[in-house]
Amino acid sequence: VLVESDGTAKLPGLGFVKLEGLTLVEAEKLMEEKYSDVYVKPFVNIRVTNKRVIVFPGNGGIAKVLPLTNNNTTVFEAIALSGGITEDGKAYKVKLIRNYRNAKPQIFLMDLSKIEGLLAGNTRVLANDIIYIEPRYKLARTLAAELSPIVTIISSTILIYSVFRIK
Repeated sequence: VLVESDGTAKLPGLGFVKLEGLTLVEAEKLMEEKYSDVYVKPFVNIRVTNKRVIVFPGNGGIAKVLPLTNNNTTVFEAIALSGGITEDGKAYKVKLIRNYRNAKPQIFLMDLSKIEGLLAGNTRVLANDIIYIEPRYKLARTLAAELSPIVTIISSTILIYSVFRIK
């Protein structure tokens, strides 16, 4: 069944049941209690099917949303599934941002450029995690892009001035 945005799910024979704020185990127990009026020793098994993680692979604002089909997906696997760390990404500055309900997000810093980073890279990702790979700041490219319009205006002005000054 689908849990609606208001935290309720329409269960066969029970109608709408509020599941918001419950862990999977608590929701299973609640549903078993409610179904015990209808069935003898009911067994409920809940599986979440819309888990996903967001990966920023190191090229600025471009992100990829990956569905988590495997409960044991690691940071390395999520990065690989998103296409890997881009050329502009810093493998030594990877952040795993873990969002907990009603709590401040936790940020785990990882250096995946060294052998010691293998342990951190094998951390399991959870639903709604964000993997952020810091992009490299390219000073020369940025300066060239920012200064080229100014240089063009100055050189054009000097050219026009020199042409009209000669005559």
